[in-house]
Amino acid sequence: MIFRPRAAVCALLAALTLTALVAEPVCAQKRRASSGTGRPSGATDRAAAIGSRVIATVNGEKITLAQVVDGLLTDQTARLEARDARFADRNRPVAAAVGALALRRMSASGGASVTLTRADIYAWFLQDKPQVFLEAVQNKISELAIQQAIRRLNITVTRAEIDREVATAIERVRQQMRLTGKSDAEILAAFGTRRDTLTRLTAVQIGLQKIIRRELDQRLGHPLGQNDYLEASHVLVQVNPNAPVASPGGGPPATDPADREKAFAEAKKRIEEIAEEIRSGKKTFEDAAREYNTDATKFRGGSVGIFIHRSGTMVPAFEEAAFKLEKGKISEPVRTDFGWHLIRLERRGDEMTAPERDQVLQNYLRSRLQIKVQELVAQAKVTNTLPLPAPPPGMMPQE
Repeated sequence: MIFRPRAAVCALLAALTLTALVAEPVCAQKRRASSGTGRPSGATDRAAAIGSRVIATVNGEKITLAQVVDGLLTDQTARLEARDARFADRNRPVAAAVGALALRRMSASGGASVTLTRADIYAWFLQDKPQVFLEAVQNKISELAIQQAIRRLNITVTRAEIDREVATAIERVRQQMRLTGKSDAEILAAFGTRRDTLTRLTAVQIGLQKIIRRELDQRLGHPLGQNDYLEASHVLVQVNPNAPVASPGGGPPATDPADREKAFAEAKKRIEEIAEEIRSGKKTFEDAAREYNTDATKFRGGSVGIFIHRSGTMVPAFEEAAFKLEKGKISEPVRTDFGWHLIRLERRGDEMTAPERDQVLQNYLRSRLQIKVQELVAQAKVTNTLPLPAPPPGMMPQE
């Protein structure tokens, strides 16, 4: 399933992977406010009739054509108005789709003036089905599934939380993009981003993070505390348990359990030799990690960093052994699917600063956002009359 952030907002919230909550788009509000200004009632009625078409449902809750297209038009208009050329929308997929409709009308009229109504645009998107439209439908399904979960779980997102996160995001951009001296409004205008869009995005993110945090607390059996953080290092003798071996009769490669266990036995013997080298002082723990590790920790003296208990960041066997250690102590060899480890506890959570722990938590929550969205959509009863087309043969669908 595709669920992509809008480009300009992505620059403002680099870690955010969500689009806006389902809400009445600004263009719809303006259209309603301007009713009675001379537009023929027939055109308005036709737009309302076409726009009210239900194109998807999530647990029985409807998503209409107008919700999707109006959101696309609003977003595209804002991005076309980006005041900083670095952030201008170069692709303009919505404008291209509407432009194609205008060209067809002009061609059919022999070059005479043509008029495009909102009803025409609605009907055209249903007929032409540009990729950006189909993706927007998928996004709206995801948005609605998130909203429903937030309501169902009685998750509260306060205005103060939203405002604080929006201010932090804008300030981050102000510093990273060297826009010091620019007001918040000027920065949003530079990106072609509406504040209400950013606010809705932030509300979704906060709600999702609260869902993920609640699930973590449930796995821990208590509210997350400082003792649920740990920093550790390891020395690893890696084993590939899925390495294929030749099959009898020349068939496809297979994995022989006996060969797998033989590889683990050899790795255990090697890790015990390394442990003795460390105990005898022939090698430091860090030197052994740099020499024997084959993962990225090789370049950090074996450090795996800080992780949270029962967060799924580390495999259970590794985590269980690490949380039983005393500071500075090295474990007995520990087997995981990756091979055999020697683990050293570096720091417990009460030795870390609050900002350190908070950064680890925020990284964890962000890493789980997209996974949680996929889970919520999979759990929902979804109908979609406009699904994405299958990818061409030989191509993998984009995540």
